[in-house]
Amino acid sequence: MLECHCKEVFNEYVKKQYGDLSPVLTEGLLQAFEQGAEAAKHGKDATLCLYSSVSEPERFLAWVEGFRCCSRPR
Repeated sequence: MLECHCKEVFNEYVKKQYGDLSPVLTEGLLQAFEQGAEAAKHGKDATLCLYSSVSEPERFLAWVEGFRCCSRPR
């Protein structure tokens, strides 16, 4: 589960990018966001994103946002 700060970042990201989304799409974005956050926490490189910016742009961007959330100092 996401830390409080990350949850706020995710909610703001979804609201800014998409407005209201269906729970199914939000769940997929949350999963990608969490994977990006975990990659950053474990010191992995951002180029290891699991999603394609061409075929899965929504998940790609959510992964990157999660990575950024946990790789920058607060």
